[in-house]
Amino acid sequence: MVGIAYGVLAGLSASNGLYVSFFPVIIYMIFGTCPHLSIGTFAIVSLLTAKAINGVSLPSLNSTTNESIIEANFSYISNVSSDALLINEKVGIATTLAFFVGVIQLILWLFRLGFITTYMTEPFISGLNVGAAVQVFSSQIPAAFGVPNPSDIQGFLKLPKFYVRVIGSIFKSINWISTAIAFTSIIILLVVKALNDRYKKKIRITIPTELVLELLAYGLGNVVSSFFQCYPSSGSLSRSMVQGESGGTTSLIGGFSSVILAVVILALAPLLESLPMACLAGIIIVNLKGLLLKVSDFMYYYRINIMEAILWLVTFLTVILSDVDIGVYVGIAISFLMNTIRTQRPRFVVLGRVGDTAFYKSIKVFPSAEQHVNIKVLRFDGSLYACNAPFFKRKFYELIDIRLGQRPLISFRIPETVEIQDSADKYVVLDCSPMNFVDSVGVKLLIEIYKDMKKRNIHLYLSECRYDVRYTLDSMKFYEHTDGCIIYVSTSDAVIAILAEIQNKSTVETISQAVITQF
Repeated sequence: MVGIAYGVLAGLSASNGLYVSFFPVIIYMIFGTCPHLSIGTFAIVSLLTAKAINGVSLPSLNSTTNESIIEANFSYISNVSSDALLINEKVGIATTLAFFVGVIQLILWLFRLGFITTYMTEPFISGLNVGAAVQVFSSQIPAAFGVPNPSDIQGFLKLPKFYVRVIGSIFKSINWISTAIAFTSIIILLVVKALNDRYKKKIRITIPTELVLELLAYGLGNVVSSFFQCYPSSGSLSRSMVQGESGGTTSLIGGFSSVILAVVILALAPLLESLPMACLAGIIIVNLKGLLLKVSDFMYYYRINIMEAILWLVTFLTVILSDVDIGVYVGIAISFLMNTIRTQRPRFVVLGRVGDTAFYKSIKVFPSAEQHVNIKVLRFDGSLYACNAPFFKRKFYELIDIRLGQRPLISFRIPETVEIQDSADKYVVLDCSPMNFVDSVGVKLLIEIYKDMKKRNIHLYLSECRYDVRYTLDSMKFYEHTDGCIIYVSTSDAVIAILAEIQNKSTVETISQAVITQF
């Protein structure tokens, strides 16, 4: 029934929803690799399909008299109604869309571009789903109350304008029969679902990462099914959960469900065409319950990380105030921007030795961590590259208590500074363990800082550098600009070597002073 309802939601007939629940499942059973995933109709895809169809100028809508065109050009089907002609035109658009969606997915699979989905983070997906659920829910309100659907409303603030007109239509011309059918359907479905949830066996399901990467099977499913009057299909979260809860562990479960669905398509599809729109609206609304309740995710992300909560809220508001596709573009852009900001300003902390161990941790987290006199141990919790180099430079000097004469904005050159009038040697150890990579700008910055530290009688050492970092340092001839080996395997080794050097210098100075005193 959900497939039937979503077929109508896509602007097509009920049987088209059944086709999407049948043909792509067969293809995915053969080529798919994720046994937890169920392919078929999905609310968001159905909504986007409807928008794509509405964006195309249909000949049957542009003509002044549909019946005359039918009689003139299609005399052999002159008894076909204008509604049937309109559905056929929409099916043609939807199947073309499914074909090209499948082609794009195959191209993504061919060039191994599935990593793009990493920018579709969980807060983005949650905000998009809830916003789309609100859109789908709203689109069913006119059918539930038996009033005209104001589909001509587009653009920004579409949803508020939609509700203003729909509420006005409800007060003027509500259809009580449609309303009774819709609310009766909703109540019956909610009661049945509540009983199922109460008595079904509880099974904990883990959703693997493959749910967002099966591009080959997706592509073939959409390309092949486009020849059978199917609109684009996708992985359905609700269907996947039902499949898991019913004990399905392999992709073959899709084949068994398809056999049953084939019987329904062959025997009952003509009868389902006459289902009241109010009943279908009730089915859609009830199946949106899970997505609508995920609005509580906002507070969950707010408690964890304010940036993720902002991403959720921006995506959600964009979807409900504009449209689903605009929400996708804005959400991905915000997600990319936030990830960029996070890498531009990672944590830069001072470390201290924890007890008698060889571990060095942040003194903010471990206030009792030991710090040695004239030795600063720092850790930059991110890779060093052009975008965060200015931040690294400014924060580095702040942490070693040196104030630059001016803050660098663009140039990486060391500005004029006040020289420190302290003859005692000082040491800085930079823990590079979090650095996955360093680019050419980062290496040049380290060289400049090293030379400036040397002028200030401060010795700079690096520790725990990964292979990729050491390779870049070697390629940039970093060691030709430094004195001897300044890289240590571990931070503890670096500090021990520095303490030994300080001890040796102290011993030499003591002996020298004794000799001078003797003579």
